[in-house]
Amino acid sequence: MKAAVRLLVRFLIWFVTIIAVAGALAAAHGYVTGFDPARTVAPEPLVPLFLAGIAQAWIPVTLLAAVLSLFAAVRAEAVPRVTMPALFALWTLTLFAGGFVLAVVPPAASNPPVLPPQRIVRVETWRLYPLRAVGTDPVPLVVHDERDRPAFQVRGARHPGPQAAVLELPGDPRSPIDLEGRIANSYPSMVRPPHHATRLRADIGETARLLALDGPLAVPTILTLAAFAFFVLGCWTVVRLTRWPLFNAALALGCLRLALWIVPASRTGALRPVLIAALDSTILPIAPAVILTAIGLGLLAVLVFLPSYAEWRRETRGGLRNG
Repeated sequence: MKAAVRLLVRFLIWFVTIIAVAGALAAAHGYVTGFDPARTVAPEPLVPLFLAGIAQAWIPVTLLAAVLSLFAAVRAEAVPRVTMPALFALWTLTLFAGGFVLAVVPPAASNPPVLPPQRIVRVETWRLYPLRAVGTDPVPLVVHDERDRPAFQVRGARHPGPQAAVLELPGDPRSPIDLEGRIANSYPSMVRPPHHATRLRADIGETARLLALDGPLAVPTILTLAAFAFFVLGCWTVVRLTRWPLFNAALALGCLRLALWIVPASRTGALRPVLIAALDSTILPIAPAVILTAIGLGLLAVLVFLPSYAEWRRETRGGLRNG
């Protein structure tokens, strides 16, 4: 019983620590990019950015803390039939709390890129200097293109709509110019996440957006959060799959990455066309929960072919002593 209590406390410590770090990083990123003249005139307040970062990271941080608890259970040689139900109940409650957090905490504001007046902004090979704020009416714009001559030109530029991140540049064959993703701002380029983490960040954000859009009491949200909890329980198989902890840890992280991909892929991404063709439209909102539950069941089914936990522990201790 004491081992179970210690594991529950460890889960809470890991969760609070990681969620605080995630919120602080999100606030720092939003605050720094807020100074970029091509995005906004002033940074967002730190507290809303911090809370928005916590809300968006709640689900993945809960899953990560739960997997860490599974590894801690193995290391502490805790009895699974005592610790697993307690851990499962705690991380399930934490996931459902996350559903309410996503519904209450508003997401961080995302300002589309604009061309600030009387500032030089680089867009690929262009250097653009608008004499006034660019709107839907044509505005004189000094254009310097590294590939063209003469070096400087003055053109009438405009946005096709009040919220459009597109610049129409008459006389240029490359017009209209999509500023999103092409405008080279100083601060975002310095704090942009690594390329391999961009897709993960997008999946986390889309998962949070979809769950917040459905609401914490909606059936798809409830089933998806419950499926996340069951999926992590299935990771108990991965944690003790082999005698090499680092290999098991890499597999467990891969499983978490898969889980975070399934929700956006099923609702709005690559899996949606396949699911539309295979499932009834009434089942589509709960498709992520069905997939996560099926994978969790498959992982737990593998336990049948593994040695018992006691035997696996003896083999692991023996391997470590022999090593």
